[in-house]
Amino acid sequence: MYEKTAREDLNAEKEHRKDAAHTYPSRRWSYFILGTIAMLCIGTIYGWSVLKVPLGETFGWETGQLALAYSLMFCAFCGGNIGGSQLQKKLGYRAALILSAAAVAAGFTLTAALDTPNILMLYLSYSLLVGGGIGVAYPTILDQVGRWFPDMPGLCSGVLTMGFGSSTLFLVQPVSGLFQVSGVGWRGAFLILGAAGGGSLLLCALCLKSRFVEKAQGQDARGFPVTQTMRRPDFWRLYAYLLLNSVLGSVIFALAYDYCVSLEFSIVAAVTMVSVVSAFNGLSRPLFGMVYDRLGRKRTMLAGSLCVILASFTMLLAVLLRSKPLAVLGLALTGLGYGHGPVLNPTLIRAFYGDMDFAANYSLSNTRTLITSFMAPAFAKLLAVTGSFVAPLLITLGTSCAAFLLQFSIRSPSPLPQDH
Repeated sequence: MYEKTAREDLNAEKEHRKDAAHTYPSRRWSYFILGTIAMLCIGTIYGWSVLKVPLGETFGWETGQLALAYSLMFCAFCGGNIGGSQLQKKLGYRAALILSAAAVAAGFTLTAALDTPNILMLYLSYSLLVGGGIGVAYPTILDQVGRWFPDMPGLCSGVLTMGFGSSTLFLVQPVSGLFQVSGVGWRGAFLILGAAGGGSLLLCALCLKSRFVEKAQGQDARGFPVTQTMRRPDFWRLYAYLLLNSVLGSVIFALAYDYCVSLEFSIVAAVTMVSVVSAFNGLSRPLFGMVYDRLGRKRTMLAGSLCVILASFTMLLAVLLRSKPLAVLGLALTGLGYGHGPVLNPTLIRAFYGDMDFAANYSLSNTRTLITSFMAPAFAKLLAVTGSFVAPLLITLGTSCAAFLLQFSIRSPSPLPQDH
């Protein structure tokens, strides 16, 4: 029965993509590349573990103060998601991208110019401006580039989010090598990151052309406005599924080093395993995107859920058996499983609730990141109290199993309403 409905859903999805994709102008690939580069340049939000080091050394800020800067940054990111979606509707996507470019560039510039140990200035310059600016830009780029790829929505979302998630590896870490360079230092490195983020967003604002479905083109916009979406039980089931499946990854991304050290990995090996988790997370995004395009939503959700369950179980078993090979496998599976959520989120929000109010609907769904940003500190405290990863991993195994069961109740609300 499940296989039959999965085939039926896949056929319906393919027909919808065929109907939606009337033309495929070659310039859409230039938008795709530009959007991916911009996402890479603003994914610095995940590079805080690297960027905070010279700030702590220069101003003497404690770990807790810098951790709060990270949490506040994600609060600003979520606020930027919501505010940016409304800004895009009122002023257009170009204005939203220009304002986000200004905020990101100004935030990095002000952070580079800090000359006071008053950490409130860091919270204002980096957490508020950089986090908020990236929050405005992220759903805007996903929205505008995604509209050009109705025939391959999974691959488009997968590559764009891969760019965002790979920023630490391909941008932040190389630039951090300038921290010790005379005449550049961390201040110069921050200016470079601000120029990269602000410049790429400004280029997107100038070069991206929208593919809006408008009445002026003889077509009706299709979809649910966010005010209707938030009242739909099917939306909150999808929200809960994505949230529960992201618990393991959200925690392990912050505690992978500690996990390896607890199993007596060397310091070098522990650092290497942190990179392994990030690498598998990045690679999994286009992979799950292609799976979605070829096999459909139900099979993609099933594969992603099973991967997260297997990751939790393997990591728990590694702790109980004190097995390093199992730990390596579990960390790789964690990165792999975590990647399917960022792909499914924008892809299903567009498929379920349409293009008409995509940015606002996606921003509502993405408020999950505000919840997950506080999970790592909570799990770290649990780890400190129990002295073992057993309790945290039992919780993540429970949340992943709950997500697995919940996926079977998720249904598409199509056909989409039209805005006449």
